[in-house]
Amino acid sequence: MANNETEQIFIEGLRYLEAKQLDKAEQFISRVVSLDPNRAINHYFLAACLFEQGRFGDAEKAARNAVRLDAKDPENIMFLGRTLLRQDKLDEAEKCFKQGSMMDPHNQQYYSEWQLVTQCEPFMSRLAAQRGAKA
Repeated sequence: MANNETEQIFIEGLRYLEAKQLDKAEQFISRVVSLDPNRAINHYFLAACLFEQGRFGDAEKAARNAVRLDAKDPENIMFLGRTLLRQDKLDEAEKCFKQGSMMDPHNQQYYSEWQLVTQCEPFMSRLAAQRGAKA
């Protein structure tokens, strides 16, 4: 964190997020992003807050910033995949889930998410339909 004040704002934002007081959480976490824009974790939690509000396009932008700042963290990749999935951007979501699960193959959560989401029939049918429409 940039300083102790920024850290306190971040912690307060996380408390609001945990309490599902999403407007307040967004307010605090957005402030942290503006004070310390070069930390992936700030963007990750902003994405989480926006996602919880159903603002998946905004969450995608924040998640992409988290990935841009730390592309080695599979959690950033997986969360980006979740935002894409909710917007029906299935091809790109599949790539994120696959990449995230490959980056940390020992993390059963990532592998399970990859399997549950991208290997189930509804996903595969919708993905095939989207790919067919693009051809």
